[in-house]
Amino acid sequence: MPILDEIKKFDINKCLRENFHLNKNPFTPKELFSDGLTADEVKTHDRVFQGRKEIVESIITGIRAGDSYKSVLYGSKGVGKSSILNLCLYALSNDYITIKIRILKEDVNEKVFQKKILRAVATALTSRILKTDGLNLESIRKKIQQFFKPGAVKELDATAALAFLFSSDQVTYEESTQDKEAINLHLGPVPIGFTMKSEYVNAAKTMTSYAHIPETDLMRILKSAHKLTWEFGFKGIVLGIDDGDKLNDAELERMLLNLLKGMFYADAKYHLMVVCARDVIELDVKDLFSDNFISPLSKDDVLRALNEMYKSESVGEKEIYDFFDKEVLAELYEESNGLMRDAVILCGECIKKACSEKKERIDKDVFNSVRVREEAAAAVKLMTMNHISTEYKVVTYLMENKEGYSSDENFQKSVGVIQSRLTQILRELENKGVLKSRKEKRRRVYFLKGGIEEVLKY
Repeated sequence: MPILDEIKKFDINKCLRENFHLNKNPFTPKELFSDGLTADEVKTHDRVFQGRKEIVESIITGIRAGDSYKSVLYGSKGVGKSSILNLCLYALSNDYITIKIRILKEDVNEKVFQKKILRAVATALTSRILKTDGLNLESIRKKIQQFFKPGAVKELDATAALAFLFSSDQVTYEESTQDKEAINLHLGPVPIGFTMKSEYVNAAKTMTSYAHIPETDLMRILKSAHKLTWEFGFKGIVLGIDDGDKLNDAELERMLLNLLKGMFYADAKYHLMVVCARDVIELDVKDLFSDNFISPLSKDDVLRALNEMYKSESVGEKEIYDFFDKEVLAELYEESNGLMRDAVILCGECIKKACSEKKERIDKDVFNSVRVREEAAAAVKLMTMNHISTEYKVVTYLMENKEGYSSDENFQKSVGVIQSRLTQILRELENKGVLKSRKEKRRRVYFLKGGIEEVLKY
């Protein structure tokens, strides 16, 4: 059959159903407990989540027991830090205003990040007010009117609270038709039902109009936001910051110091969780954070999670053990090094490879054909053609010694480069899929990725 006709005829969904009893391939990398899940999806994620119960309980207890709990989650990429953050935010979302922000490179700019957080917190609070059961339009009006009632709060605090509301996407205003010096406030589609003098509105708008909000104004805005949070029955505000890996050590430290100084000062009643690859214990902010190292999962936990993922798309209550050889699952765990994301990717590739070859089982032949990426194999083969290259010396050293790290003087002498250059080469080879690594205290240990040794031999 001509190749184009064969490609058109191939139906991977049919193969998944007939060969593996699956509605679709369940092995796609994703964060657990992300926003927008259905009730059934939450139950599935709850079953897939394995092995981190004590860490989650410790963080949630720390938040519920105090006014300003700060925690950092750190560990290797793909180990599950973001899923832990998501679960903590999800578990607290009934009683707290929870916000997740992903770091962007421009967030190293204090002015940009400060306003980004303020807007996120304000939008989250006003959105939750509109969605909260038992809060009808009339009760929302009464609570806000009561909060801004003359004498209820100081004039400056009322202005700060108004500035906070104006930071939200949900709050708008219009000029009063009855009083030219007043405005009418709206919370989403809800007319709040009272007017405020334009001078207060202008002062509030001015407060947040600066490129950099003055520290005293920012503190006043955040304190008034906390009071509003309590007014509507929430226990506090929890902010999760993800993707700290996008910043280098200096940028991460600067971002955390700016946050702690400007928004999460000593008596600020906010909770903060930060996800990054490095331990902030080496930074100047170490004493202000609860330290949580997220280690790779055990073999049993990884296999239980993979099985729950398989069952979530299975037809007829089939399990992963019905289609994956036990030896393959054991090697798959070793290959992934306990990192859930890598294990999921490997499983997904195995399923796709088996379907393309019209197989009904994942055996060692299927697994070995996907464990070494084409670019990794090509990179290694290129090295074997140039035995004097530094990269070849690095790979052969690791083949003979099983593992190594850049600060090892014997490794440096064998390869013929200084530590900084060796570190660079090791990282490049890991990015190409030739090496894998694990962190041991402050040292990163590198070793050959499974299947690479076979490529070297042939």
